[in-house]
Amino acid sequence: MRGRQTVLTEINESLTTEVAVRALIPIALSALFLLPASVALSDEGYTFRNCAEARAAGYSDIRHGTYGYGPHLDRDNDGIGCES
Repeated sequence: MRGRQTVLTEINESLTTEVAVRALIPIALSALFLLPASVALSDEGYTFRNCAEARAAGYSDIRHGTYGYGPHLDRDNDGIGCES
């Protein structure tokens, strides 16, 4: 049998988590609108349409698995797109 304090602690932790999640939702949604206009959604995630757009947004040497990378940006297939 759980004690009263244990139950109260679990309820408090649950409420704290819910409040934190509700506070983060607007921040996460607003971050979507702050993405550069030149970023597109692909199978890899967000990627630039071409290296000119990536460089205009301040990106170069984009490594595979990081924000903005797309295989179409990696001409020599070495895992680095828009090499400088």
